Amino acid sequence: MLRVVTVEQSRIILYKGFKVKPGQKLCASCRNKLLKIKQIDESNVQNSLNTEDEDHDVEFTPAELLQKRNVIAELNSSFHEIGYSPMKLHALGEHSRSFYGKEKLQRVHETVK
Repeated sequence: MLRVVTVEQSRIILYKGFKVKPGQKLCASCRNKLLKIKQIDESNVQNSLNTEDEDHDVEFTPAELLQKRNVIAELNSSFHEIGYSPMKLHALGEHSRSFYGKEKLQRVHETVK
């Protein structure tokens, strides 16, 4: 049985590096993979809240972390539409992420001009 992908699910999948449009239908095995990805994403939010980061004094609520991820997913979607690679933050430390993001946006802005 095919299931329709919601907007929220498509953003989560996009954040994980897969491109699925809202409204697209998935088979049962793909749906199961989607559910696993969603569970991993939610557990990452909890792990992020429970882990102390020496360079990071601010703690975010799960809603704030999901909002940040949604913003990044929307930004990556925009990058994809103009032919740029997505922002890859998973391998960067918290202190490097803002620098990387600023540099990436500056390069895109200069190219689009």
